[in-house]
Amino acid sequence: MGSNDPVAIQVQNLSKFRSALKQAGPGLVEQVKATNYQVASSVAQSARTLASSQGGVAARTAPSIRGIKSSASSQVRIGGANYPFALGAEFGSLRYKQFKSWRGNQWAAWGASGVGYFLHPTIRAQRDQIMQTYGDNVEKIMTAAFPG
Repeated sequence: MGSNDPVAIQVQNLSKFRSALKQAGPGLVEQVKATNYQVASSVAQSARTLASSQGGVAARTAPSIRGIKSSASSQVRIGGANYPFALGAEFGSLRYKQFKSWRGNQWAAWGASGVGYFLHPTIRAQRDQIMQTYGDNVEKIMTAAFPG
């Protein structure tokens, strides 16, 4: 696998894993949730900063970028009822002139220039930090859940 190939981590039987964590010790699922939120919050903060620095609709979108707490995944949300222009700010447009040029809306490989103006570039730029955070925290959780 080259450095520009997409990377995905898939956990089969995640619900069984979370069940095992619940049985192994109190608070372990909460630690997974905290790790997901830590990653999402870091990405969201950096994406807000990048969006703000771009001015225009990107800067107006910045406050809508936020990390979400979930034990099942790390999520960053963008937009909402008060930000109907958010996705145009992130992906660009072929039709509407208030947005930058269209960059597509499909995930590009780690390290590729690809899609997005602030959120997706932030995710790509923080790849190593994201992987390190998950690696460190999952190791701590697993050690606590299954010592010995």
